[in-house]
Amino acid sequence: TIAGRAIAGVTLLCGLALFGILTSVIGRALMASLFGEEKEPEPQVIYLDAPSDDPAPVLSGLERLVVLRSAGALNDDEFERAKAQVLATGA
Repeated sequence: TIAGRAIAGVTLLCGLALFGILTSVIGRALMASLFGEEKEPEPQVIYLDAPSDDPAPVLSGLERLVVLRSAGALNDDEFERAKAQVLATGA
């Protein structure tokens, strides 16, 4: 009958899919045991704001802080906090 053929076709496709999955799992396990685990390469990290190696921004930031402290705009605690921030961010 037509319904029997349709059911047989669906069963055939499911059987093929299950057989493919089974052989894939067994094949990966065999390859891993023979050749070791496949390691994916580490992704390359790309920084949008790459830190510069140029010390000029750090120096100019420190110079601005010294000028502000000598003008009395910053006290010693504020100067130390700002200096730590300039050195940490590099600007």
